[in-house]
Amino acid sequence: MRIDTSIIRDYLSGGTDHIGHWIFRSITDDGVLMFERPAEGLEAAVENAARDALAALDGFRPHNAELFRRLFPKWREICENVNVILAVGCPAPYDAMVREHDGEEYIILDLIRLNNYNADIKTLMTPFLTHELAHICIHSDYPPPTDADDYHKTLEYIVFDEGFAHLLAFRDGIECFDFEPIIQKHLFRSLEKLGFAVSETDIENRAALLREANTGDYWNKFGAISGKLYLASHLNDIEAIYNAGPDNMLACILREAITVEDITVENADEFFERHIKYLVDDGIICDDEDIAYFSGDEYRGVIKAHMARETDRHHMVYFGKGEKQIGAAQYNTYQSEDGKCFILDFWVFPEFRGGGTGRACFAALKARAEAEGAAYYEINSEKEASVRFWKSLGFEENGRDEYDMPLFILQ
Repeated sequence: MRIDTSIIRDYLSGGTDHIGHWIFRSITDDGVLMFERPAEGLEAAVENAARDALAALDGFRPHNAELFRRLFPKWREICENVNVILAVGCPAPYDAMVREHDGEEYIILDLIRLNNYNADIKTLMTPFLTHELAHICIHSDYPPPTDADDYHKTLEYIVFDEGFAHLLAFRDGIECFDFEPIIQKHLFRSLEKLGFAVSETDIENRAALLREANTGDYWNKFGAISGKLYLASHLNDIEAIYNAGPDNMLACILREAITVEDITVENADEFFERHIKYLVDDGIICDDEDIAYFSGDEYRGVIKAHMARETDRHHMVYFGKGEKQIGAAQYNTYQSEDGKCFILDFWVFPEFRGGGTGRACFAALKARAEAEGAAYYEINSEKEASVRFWKSLGFEENGRDEYDMPLFILQ
C-alpha cells in the first residue's frame, strides 16, 4: 500500500495546509469544499489512531479472504499498489470512501470519524478497508459509468458495487452466517424503494434517490442494502453473479422481488371475486349464509367505504413477482390509534405456494405497513395450517375476538 499521512502530520503539527487538500473538494460531485474543523483537544487521540491504523494496514487481510480471492484473483497485487490517505476533517457521514484524482483511485479514511465508533482502530480497519478495497477491485473489473446523466446505469452500478462491498465487509465468515432474520427485516423495504427508484422520471427526484441509495443511515441505503441482501440470499451463486456484471444483477433482483400493488376502489370488484373463491376453496367459509354475506353488497360496501377514508384506510393489495400476480391480502393500519395493523385476509395463489413464497409476501406487506405507521400486527385464524404459518413468523396467541376466533399478534 502507498500510504499518505501528510494530512495527519500537518494537523498534529498545528498547520492548516491540509484544509486545502484535494480530498475535501472530492467528497461530493459538485466540487464544493467540505472540510469540518476538528474539535479542540483531539490531537493525542488522532496520533494514537494513526499509529494503530498503520499497524493494521501492515499485513492487511480482508474479511472473507477466501471468497475475496475467488472474486478478485488479483486483489493482493491491487492491494500492494493502492493509495490510502489517512485524514481528519471529513464531515459526517464520510468516514471511509474511495475517490478518484488525476486518474488514480484513493482510499480515504478519516481517523476522527473512525474514532467516534468507540472501538479499537485496529479491529475497525479490517471491515472498513475490506469494504473500500472491494470497491477498488470491482472498479478494476467493471469501471464506474462515465456518463453522469445515465440514471439507470448509475443506479444499477450502485446496487452492484455497494452490494458486494457491503456484503464482504459485513463480518468474517459470511458463508456460515444466518442472514434470514436480517433479510426478513430489511430486504423488502429496500426492494420497494428500489422499485420506486427504477420507475422515477423526475430529474431532481432521481438525483435525490441516487444519494439516498448509497448514503445516510446504514439500513436506509436502499441501493446498497438491496444489493447486499440479494447477494446474501444467493451466496452459492455469488461468483456467477459477479462475473455476469452490474448490467445483469439489478435485472435479476427486480425479477425476484415481491411487489405490493394497491388496488383502487374502482378495481375492487375483481378482487372480491378472487376473494370469495379463496374463502370457499381454502375452507375458510363453508355455509351458504357466510358465502352470501361475503358476496353481498353490505360487506363489500363497508370495505369500499373504508378504502376511501383519509385515515386508517383499508388496503387491498396484490403481491407480484415479475409479471405475475402471486397472491393477495387485505389489511388496515390504525395510525389514529396505537399503530395496529390488522390483516383481514392473506393468501398466496395455489399455483405459487411453497418455497417460502408466503414468508416473502408477508415480509413485503410488513415493509409496506411499517412505512404507513404500523407498530404491530394482528390476525384471527383457526385453520390449523394457517395457524402454523403465522406462528412460524413469530405470531403468538392473543386471546379471541368478538366472533370467538383465535387472535394472534406479532409485536
